[in-house]
Amino acid sequence: MAAAIGQLAEVVGTEVNAPLQRIVVRFDSPPGSLETLLLVATHAETDWWSRNPPTREAPPRVALPGDRGTVALRAASLGADLAGLTIATAGSALGLARGSASAPALTTFVDAQPRVRGALERHLGREKADTLIGCANALLQGVAGATPALVVDLVGRGMTTGEAHANRLAWATREPALARYAECPDVVRAARPRLRPGGAVERYGELAGAGGLLAASALAATGRPALTGAALLAAAPKATRYAQEAFASTVGRLLCSEEGGLLLRGEALRLLGNVDSVVIDPRVLVTEVTTVTEVRDAAGPARQKLWVAATDDLAAGTLEPGWHGLDALSPTRDTTTIA
Repeated sequence: MAAAIGQLAEVVGTEVNAPLQRIVVRFDSPPGSLETLLLVATHAETDWWSRNPPTREAPPRVALPGDRGTVALRAASLGADLAGLTIATAGSALGLARGSASAPALTTFVDAQPRVRGALERHLGREKADTLIGCANALLQGVAGATPALVVDLVGRGMTTGEAHANRLAWATREPALARYAECPDVVRAARPRLRPGGAVERYGELAGAGGLLAASALAATGRPALTGAALLAAAPKATRYAQEAFASTVGRLLCSEEGGLLLRGEALRLLGNVDSVVIDPRVLVTEVTTVTEVRDAAGPARQKLWVAATDDLAAGTLEPGWHGLDALSPTRDTTTIA
């Protein structure tokens, strides 16, 4: 594909980034239209696959913060919540009959149940699965007149949409600089030997979901679907999932909009609650400024005074790096009260 694109007259170079499944194309001047480029790329890809049939399942597409798809999908979920809230509010104001609460209970249960939701995410991808569940839930909640639930969903969707938008703006700022280092023709993919173990949120969700299913199964025998739906809703751990999403989306948005960060994989923030050990590379702790790191054989106010005195001497250049006794401090320091 890169060779075919490189033959176009206006193209001055191409760089392949295999891990991200992207080709960076350089032009000598802004192209008038990208249609020819897209046609050449599509034809080259189709021709290659016709001569090299896949022997295994193709790897999932790698999403980048600059892709419009993520923001569009999250905005669609946000719009669905707004539409559902409008339906619920209008139905309540006009006194219209509400739909059954059992249907939204099912979508809420699927959304909050890690095992079921995880199966959908592996099949559709995280963003598409989230949009599908969110739109279906918003529609059913709107028909059922569940205004409070829709308000909560709307706030959550707004936070995740804001995170995606901030990350896209950060990508637009960083992309020109990153494009200079795009060349990476080789890719190494290592498959996990087993599925990633869940954290406290996932474990609680599975236990709560199992309890809800048992209760719903028992209540289903009564022939009262409203009770069955209520059991599923009561067991759905929405609070834990919403808290996790609210934390991750807020941190992600602030990192991109205020700290100059860029998140290539925002889902990593959703896994911070699963971390039980942190290994720090000591090289990240090395700076060009010498600092006091330890004061021995002193405690309380004496330790504090020694720390301040040593820090001041380091800043003044009268104390060299290494271990020192009291006599190494500047003569202007009153060490008698410290000792």
